Amino acid sequence: MRLKRVAVTGASGLLGRALARALAARGVEVVPVARDPSRAEAGGLELRGAPPADAVVHLGFPTSAAERRRDPEATRRHVLGAARGAVALATALGARHVVLASSGKVYGADAAVPLADDTPARPTTELGRVKLAAEEQTRAHAQTAGAALTVLRIFNAYGPGQAPGFFFPTLLAGLAAGHLVLGELDHGRDWVHARDVAAGLVSALRAPPPPGETRTLTVGTGRATTVREILALVRRLGHALPEPVIDATRRREREAPVERTLATGLRALGWAPETSLEDGVAELLGQPSGSR
Repeated sequence: MRLKRVAVTGASGLLGRALARALAARGVEVVPVARDPSRAEAGGLELRGAPPADAVVHLGFPTSAAERRRDPEATRRHVLGAARGAVALATALGARHVVLASSGKVYGADAAVPLADDTPARPTTELGRVKLAAEEQTRAHAQTAGAALTVLRIFNAYGPGQAPGFFFPTLLAGLAAGHLVLGELDHGRDWVHARDVAAGLVSALRAPPPPGETRTLTVGTGRATTVREILALVRRLGHALPEPVIDATRRREREAPVERTLATGLRALGWAPETSLEDGVAELLGQPSGSR
């Protein structure tokens, strides 16, 4: 599919910025979707004034875990409103394809690994439950509108400029302060660089499913790495790390001990991750690729 213009919610976030760069490099115009707090029923999405687009990518999501815990019902209303709003936006712009950023957390703590695109979703965390509800809401409205829908279940994205509260910003702040507080060390997570997530989004945009159909794709590297192993990598890269303090109140609710996906469907579209975790961590630490 020849893309000319893509509307993006959450364009100022980690993945939104990476996607904008990836699309611009291919000559595709990115239209950031403005927020309009008065449109609560549409999750704060501004539906007026945007030019026609080939697709809508819905990345917008309240990333703050503290915010979600403080008022989970308000979060759910916002997320479901934004899901409806993304499909309404696609209809208004003449876009026949909606791409929804979801999460590997929808699979829950009990699913067998490696996780497949069609592994049943049985979330065991509030994040997973909200993301799955957004998937279901978007699917229902896309089917009604006759739009194609791609759900991308993204595993643990990271990269430069990520917002505070995630693991890597916490690690970098702890390095700078000489005091590192973490919630746990031994969950194995599939860490995928934001550039690779953006490349996956582009692959999905270039090959949409038929109108009215939904497909689900996972985005990950197939490799699980624990926080303990990442700390060891940082030390191998020559950085002195303070001994981490474990704060049980930061421990997330019931997550899988190991998360990883082979991303079979996305690979079938020609995608493959290009940034190793070693190079990604070196980049965050300000070291050139291959410096390890």
